[in-house]
Amino acid sequence: MRVNSYLVELRREIIEVITGVKNANGSFYWDNSTPNFATKRNLVSLYDKYFSIASKMYGIYKVTRHTSCPNEDSHLMSTEFPTTNEYGLSVQYGDDNFKWTGYQYYQGERECSCPLCPNDKVTKHRVIDDLIYDKSKVVSVNRDELIKALYCILMAIDNSKPKAARSSIRECLLEAVLIINDQILPMPIESFISENSLN
Repeated sequence: MRVNSYLVELRREIIEVITGVKNANGSFYWDNSTPNFATKRNLVSLYDKYFSIASKMYGIYKVTRHTSCPNEDSHLMSTEFPTTNEYGLSVQYGDDNFKWTGYQYYQGERECSCPLCPNDKVTKHRVIDDLIYDKSKVVSVNRDELIKALYCILMAIDNSKPKAARSSIRECLLEAVLIINDQILPMPIESFISENSLN
């Protein structure tokens, strides 16, 4: 079985970040643990890099759903949430050609243009960034599991707030590693253990 180099490299880089996430030693001058802002910066860079590759290689995309904008009348009359994306795709919300995974990159207010707002005017309104993938693209990885691992990195980024417990960052990253391990191995580790257990 040929191991997918994308998963191997993603796993390696996540483990590199985990080894740098050590508990702080309070206000001691010898505390050389990595501060949360630096961990967050590293994780954002890692996520952006591997999500970009996943988009090109595996047809995984981030599609923005606009749930409201100042042009409320158009939203009330529309039966669909208008969507935008950075890939030039024509994707309607719930499009059957794509798997809508239920994982979200972001949910909240953002300054951007909504397709229902005249002249592409930029306004502050509520959006949801959905993680989806193209069902028709034949790929060498389980995209549901890959998105789940990438989502764990997003949760680690979210947990990298100033003064937040570093154990929550490690927990999210370790979960991502466990998910990736099962994708790299020829069978899930639990199956391997049950098949090879000594009685």
